[in-house]
Amino acid sequence: MGQDLDTCELHNAEAYARQKAKQRQYRAANVDKIREYQKQYRANNLDKIRIYNKNYRTDSAKLIREQKKLYYATNLDIRRSQKKYNAAHADELRAYNKQYRAANADKLRAQKKQHRMANADKIRKRKQELHAASVNKDIKGTWLRKTFIRAKARAKKRGLPYDDKCPDLELPDVCPVLGITLIYPSALKNKRSPNSPSLDRLDNPLGYVFVNLRVISFRANALKNDAPIDELESVIKYMKISRGN
Repeated sequence: MGQDLDTCELHNAEAYARQKAKQRQYRAANVDKIREYQKQYRANNLDKIRIYNKNYRTDSAKLIREQKKLYYATNLDIRRSQKKYNAAHADELRAYNKQYRAANADKLRAQKKQHRMANADKIRKRKQELHAASVNKDIKGTWLRKTFIRAKARAKKRGLPYDDKCPDLELPDVCPVLGITLIYPSALKNKRSPNSPSLDRLDNPLGYVFVNLRVISFRANALKNDAPIDELESVIKYMKISRGN
């Protein structure tokens, strides 16, 4: 009985080998025919193929990453030759890509729009992560750039002078007026507080120009506000008298 099973398995293996040989022979003799059939099939089933590929990439993401990693590790020569080819034909590839984008502008635009709609949450999360990384990399500089953009908008609206470029101001760690620690907003903590930095104009009518700007605490700026020095002195005098000082 065991010998009969071995013989049956041998016949099946030989039949399978003959079938594969015929398939290879057929493909070799009908290369153009098969290529044309595949091209026509892809054209008629584009959406079906796209959905299948998307599902496969989603379900087999880990396997695909491992396969790519293994391929790159075992085909270093191919990767080097690809890099050399790209470097040697950079202008040619750039011209081809430019021509392709121009000829398929509507198609590419529709694909991008569809991708953004299908991955809105993922794209939004990625943008938030990039923004947070950018802010946290240069917290003080980010605060100054954003604050000055808003200050320029106010200056335009009020007809005040302003610099076109963001001024290179000193960004202190301690308020030069009240001596309290300045807390610059990060990507996670950007709520305004008395310790928040604030862009102060030494002379309000001079607007937002470099020589007229300083960075002080929001508390100090709120106290200063638009009041002239004589009014502030009057307030201080009143407070001293009312408190018996």
